[in-house]
Amino acid sequence: MDGNLFDIGLYTIADAARLVRIPTREVARWMFGYEYTRGEERRRVLPVAGEQHMVDDQRALSFFELLELRLIRELRQHGVSLQAIRLAVQRAKEEHDHPHPFVIRSIATDGRSIFAEAAHATDDQPLLDLLKKQYAMSQVIKDSLVAGVVFGDDGVARAWHPVPKDRVIILDPRRSFGKPIIDAAGVPTWTLFDAYVAEGRDVARVARIYEVSREAVTKAVAFESNLLH
Repeated sequence: MDGNLFDIGLYTIADAARLVRIPTREVARWMFGYEYTRGEERRRVLPVAGEQHMVDDQRALSFFELLELRLIRELRQHGVSLQAIRLAVQRAKEEHDHPHPFVIRSIATDGRSIFAEAAHATDDQPLLDLLKKQYAMSQVIKDSLVAGVVFGDDGVARAWHPVPKDRVIILDPRRSFGKPIIDAAGVPTWTLFDAYVAEGRDVARVARIYEVSREAVTKAVAFESNLLH
């Protein structure tokens, strides 16, 4: 495994699918591209975003790519084509000179022009419709690029609270390989969930074992339970 991946977060396709709540097949197609056959010809569709990371012979996403995946999901839910999203990502890379421009805080305010250019270039009606509705487009950007994200002094995302209204849980690529943990204690949420099940659902006992608050155990259990459905 490439050593420099240790501080950028490590997420298998299955991990990313659970955290962003989309099918694994879509994660693979959006972030790594796919091939298909038309007649006698084999064709390849390029990824919308993403680089080639491998973890134990499995394709993996970085923390930045996990955040980008949220944007793709949000736009796809509004019917925006992958072609338009791909073009917006490319334009944003060029404009911001950053391999992952949608993790930069300023994109939340100037991203509208990038999406407008992509919409007109691809004649993507769903995206054009979104842009006409000021509130709708602002909400998409807020929900997928800003909500729960912690930005550093340089304006680049450095961590993510997956439950924005409740910042007990955090994903920070510099801690536990970016896996969900209790922010104050650094204990992985899945560790508390497994202990909760093993200890007969005794919240107080798990809290004592791991020296965390009962609230932390309860939040971890709720979070992990939600990922299972």
